[in-house]
Amino acid sequence: MSGGHLLAIDVGATVVRGGVYGADGQCLAIRTRSIDVRRPKPGQAEVHAPAYYDAAAMVSRRAIRAAGVDSGSIEAVGMACQMGGIVGVDDTHKPVTRFDPHLDERCQPLREQLMREHEAVIRELTGCLPYLGVKIKWWQDHEPDEAARVRKWLTIGGYLAGRMAGLDSDQAFIDRTNLCLSGLADNAAGTWSDALLDLCGVSGDVLPRIVAPTEVVGRVAADVASDFNVPPDVPIVAGLGDYPATFLGAGLTRPGRLCDLSANVCHFAATTDHFAADARHRALSTLASPNEAVWYAMAYVNAGGMTHRWLLQDIARHPSGEDKLVERFRKLETEADKIAPGADGLLFVPHLSGRHCPWDPATRGAWIGLQTQHTQAHLHRSILESVAFEYAYFLQIVREMFEQTTFGEIHGIGGGTRSRLWSQIKADVLGLPYVMPTRDDHALLGAAVVAAAGVNAVSGIRDAIDHWSHAGIRLAPDRDRHRDYAELFEIYIRVLTDLRPIFRDIRSVARRITPMSQDKP
Repeated sequence: MSGGHLLAIDVGATVVRGGVYGADGQCLAIRTRSIDVRRPKPGQAEVHAPAYYDAAAMVSRRAIRAAGVDSGSIEAVGMACQMGGIVGVDDTHKPVTRFDPHLDERCQPLREQLMREHEAVIRELTGCLPYLGVKIKWWQDHEPDEAARVRKWLTIGGYLAGRMAGLDSDQAFIDRTNLCLSGLADNAAGTWSDALLDLCGVSGDVLPRIVAPTEVVGRVAADVASDFNVPPDVPIVAGLGDYPATFLGAGLTRPGRLCDLSANVCHFAATTDHFAADARHRALSTLASPNEAVWYAMAYVNAGGMTHRWLLQDIARHPSGEDKLVERFRKLETEADKIAPGADGLLFVPHLSGRHCPWDPATRGAWIGLQTQHTQAHLHRSILESVAFEYAYFLQIVREMFEQTTFGEIHGIGGGTRSRLWSQIKADVLGLPYVMPTRDDHALLGAAVVAAAGVNAVSGIRDAIDHWSHAGIRLAPDRDRHRDYAELFEIYIRVLTDLRPIFRDIRSVARRITPMSQDKP
């Protein structure tokens, strides 16, 4: 790809980004566009599918202009797109339903019923909770007229690439990394599963063909080329889900590497050498990577930036201005850094909206050991430590499931890594070195390298990422603090176990006293 460039598109739930990359992996420009997500009622989320196309076209044009490159130098288009959502298209690839994102929870009763009755086989084959299949079933049951018009159900990435290339429904596709959340596929084999299709009540006729992330699925059609400011016939590579793309961009190319994605929600991922379902603990999800020899075992904590914001705005009642919040956060960091591990006898349970990995909706947040001597800095440190304890629990499961793999340093990405204190706490709790990031475009970078591999512009994905990504500051764990945290972790796990029946009793009573409670199922 000497002298050529790559266009990478990252389609998130609420934001679309476009980036231009050089042959050496250097990011030349990134542009961003927000998406309007309608929320008619609590638990509902709706998006007009063409809005993603319009946003992708806009950020692509602007990124190419900002990069200052000739649009004719774009040699391939790659994508990293949100997972767990669907849109139905007709024979001509036009949407006949709204885009139903993972944020929409109307299918949740169906998912819970399916997991109650068939969790063992679903986890064994997919390694994850089901999303696409239960959404399709919801449409069939609740919007049968619209569902009957659907020729194929697609991910938003499949829709976007198909529209760019002018594909028809017979050419529609889903890439292999998106199978895990379908609830309809044998994830390890990379095929649709007749057994799961029967369980979900979905016909294989409405599902797209399965392709490798590096497959060229089409070329930019002449009638849309100007929308993206690229020439006609530029190859479009299938791409991958946003999480696998992010982990790839973070350098998770070899078994034993770990990742901390710290944002509003915090994700932990481990790179493994084979597919394995977490049937015992039901905490880990198993995602395919673009390299068939590598898999990602992932779990998440529904806590992070959103919890810190809750502490500052709703509890401490600090002014909501972003600048003032950042200033107060930095002050808390300085104060919390002076407090010993364990926050002077204070533990925090971070599951304010239920525990998700493993799924336990009755579990809620709690401070244990609260005293009058505790300050906002103690509360803040206990929140930081709680996420690290959750990671320690996930790592414990990973080591149990993959005994032959030695897990080494953890690579940090996301806005939360700006907190050196938090990163150091994670290193100390896990007893592993923590590598700080040097860039923040990991999903785009993952999409770019997969696109490059798809048009043979690089010799291989792993070697390209190793060459394109660079490690940052390496924080070593403190042995004494790790020993102290190991004791606190055991107490933390006991707290979670012992509080479980209490949380369920509280939830039951609260629902009786307040029937209209917004407590989610």
